[in-house]
Amino acid sequence: MRTDQTQSQDAITYGSSITRPEKLAHRPIGKLMEHMRNGGWKKEINAIRAESDPQLQKQMKLRLPWFAYALIEGKRAEENVKEASGIVFDFDGIEDIAAFKEQLLMSVPWARWIFRSPIDGVKVLIPFSRAIAGKAEYARVWAHLRSELHIRTGFWADNTPDMGRACFVSWDEDFIDAEGAEPFDPDGIKENADSEEKEDGKDGIKEGQEKKETEDQEDKDYLRSFDPKNPRFPDDPYSLLKSIDPTEYQVRSAVEHLCRIKLDWRDWSRCGIALYNHFGEYGKRYWLMFAGNPHYEDTAESLSKSWERLKKYPGLNIGTLFWIAEQHGWINAVTGKENADLDEKKDNEDHTSCDPKNPRFPDDPYSLSLSDFPELLELFGRPQNIPLDRTQLPGEINSYLDLVGRITDAQDGAKLTAFLPVIAANIGNRIYMYNAGTKHFCNVWAAIIGPSTVSRKTTVINQAMKMLKPFKDGLLELTAKERNERDIELSRVTQARMYNLLAINPNRLLLHMELSAWMQEMGKAYNAGMKQEITDMFDGKDRSIAKMEIDEYIRRPAFSIVGATTEDWFFRELREVADQRGGFLQRFIICIIQNVDVNELRFDSMPSAEFDTRLHAWDEALSVFRSLPDSRQLLADEAARGFRDAIYRELMENIALNANDPQAAYCARIFDNYFWRFCILIFAIKRWQDIREARDNDHLEAWFARNRVDEQTSREAWYLCEYYFQNTQPFLKSLAENAKLDSEKKILRILQKAPGNEMAHSKLLCKTRLTSRELRQAMESLVERQAVICHEQDSGYHNKVSLIYSLNPALIDVDLE
Repeated sequence: MRTDQTQSQDAITYGSSITRPEKLAHRPIGKLMEHMRNGGWKKEINAIRAESDPQLQKQMKLRLPWFAYALIEGKRAEENVKEASGIVFDFDGIEDIAAFKEQLLMSVPWARWIFRSPIDGVKVLIPFSRAIAGKAEYARVWAHLRSELHIRTGFWADNTPDMGRACFVSWDEDFIDAEGAEPFDPDGIKENADSEEKEDGKDGIKEGQEKKETEDQEDKDYLRSFDPKNPRFPDDPYSLLKSIDPTEYQVRSAVEHLCRIKLDWRDWSRCGIALYNHFGEYGKRYWLMFAGNPHYEDTAESLSKSWERLKKYPGLNIGTLFWIAEQHGWINAVTGKENADLDEKKDNEDHTSCDPKNPRFPDDPYSLSLSDFPELLELFGRPQNIPLDRTQLPGEINSYLDLVGRITDAQDGAKLTAFLPVIAANIGNRIYMYNAGTKHFCNVWAAIIGPSTVSRKTTVINQAMKMLKPFKDGLLELTAKERNERDIELSRVTQARMYNLLAINPNRLLLHMELSAWMQEMGKAYNAGMKQEITDMFDGKDRSIAKMEIDEYIRRPAFSIVGATTEDWFFRELREVADQRGGFLQRFIICIIQNVDVNELRFDSMPSAEFDTRLHAWDEALSVFRSLPDSRQLLADEAARGFRDAIYRELMENIALNANDPQAAYCARIFDNYFWRFCILIFAIKRWQDIREARDNDHLEAWFARNRVDEQTSREAWYLCEYYFQNTQPFLKSLAENAKLDSEKKILRILQKAPGNEMAHSKLLCKTRLTSRELRQAMESLVERQAVICHEQDSGYHNKVSLIYSLNPALIDVDLE
């Protein structure tokens, strides 16, 4: 039963505008929830949800009133929170909001109010049985409840342990007010080491925190024991070789020598790379020895950060460390090697033009390249495409790739990605596989993402569509209406007409040469709900659509999609997290082309009539698939299922451990859904002649009962899943970095054009038009990555010091667009 609460306990802080944090009032939470439930802000919320422009949507949201489940005196700030009487948890990117709200209601006994957020998420409000005044206690309660919610729902709430966190008002026609909910008792939390290890309330760091602190302390203790002026080795170095590995002895000797030398940045960083590549994490203890170098002011903390960056570059081995040490006068006591060209004076020479108090970039910009900076190379260097291993593909697919390769110089991945949905559209719901209570039809949604012209996106789609030319030629004598109803290709159709044609034939191919433009169209008010409705049809479930202008019933939908777009345009349409992690996008297999070697492109004219005829011949097989009556179940034999099950369990366990990772969601979609689709497709193109014979003899049912997917087909289907999952990794990385790097790239472009590639803080602030906070955050990231160096300079005015930002010479000529 709900306990009585004081007036203070029921009060919350209400603000009319988030931009005016001083305009606050205290109100009873029950009254505010009642007003929200009765549609007090219905008009404003509906307008926000109908807006297709994400940026404008954000601006509209910021004009909404807000509340904090706490008492705040003065303007809204963490230090002004007097006490919190409850917590608001926010869940973003929920696909089925109604089901998730029901799950919260049934599994979380403290959830009092549950409603949809202004755009695309769910809010859940949990009151306390008593108010909490201390930040530490609040953080502990927040962490405990967030972990409980994750255990009970499988979803992580947003990581926002802020007592005065602002929650915007909203509107939900299915607003939940669980009057029987029990307030959460803060005193009931079991305070022990296990709960602290499970979730650290302030930083959201759970497992591994205590281990990390121990390792950090060990690093510091190790440094205290190191004195570069007092060598650790006995006069006879060979006496140590009996007790330690000779290579490790050489490393220790070389590092101790280098800790007395003034190194330039390149040599210093390569030493760290070599240490990690040889020892792994164990090499960090040698890397930390550089904190004893009297020429620099490196600390254990700064070296630890550098160590994380240097771990990303695999190209150097431990011999590089020895070579660098020898160039600075070190004698390898194990091999007895000496360099006669170096004398003892080398130890005292200045091997760099940099001030040791400033970063270690040399004066000559041509002496550095992106290859010297692993993290910058990863961000701004030339990315590599995911290679397609054709040895893992069936011969029929390789024959197609070879044929199209005679016509165009497009990459194999793009050719394959255009091929699969065209084949799948001709099979559709006529063949299915059954697994875990779900029918899997052969429908494939594919997107080819790459630069214009050179990636040949349109070309590969056009070549794949040539397989349908004989079928399309047979429709020429029909009326326009009849031709549209029988043609499996759909492009540039209205929402109402598309649903009408899918109701007539659910096995279609939606063709969009500019996928982003179509996605933009689906976001318009007159296409409201279209994206979600299409997403719901991916799994082949019957769909009834009843609107003012649409009244259709689509049975067993199994349409495929093929589209192409450029990287910039595509990511511009995916600014919102809800779009990036939404169900619509996760149902696509993606081929992302990031690197095109112009030297490998063909610019000569290419007569293709002969090859076109061979592409048209594919319609002989496709016509067999289109002619199949009803829907036939395809089974997998014991070996095929055994192969799949053996690796599927481990895969799903890894996904469960990383449930909050966007890659895990894409992984589940691909290996759970597309594996069966690829099995159907590969099986069909291998056995199409046998299927035709069974059809002509009216033995289809018996034939499908006898002939099953074998292990080889299962392996080929699994490889396709692996290939497209590998393509999602650079895709998701680009999604995350494109938004994050906008401000940083703007700064770098300005520095590229600045005199001397440097600029003062105040001038850069004006040039970028960023706020002080935005500039500070961007510069911290750029300095951390060594894209920019920051140093102080006397301004000559009242002894004030100004900050000067200089561009890393390796980025001077890099294209940052």
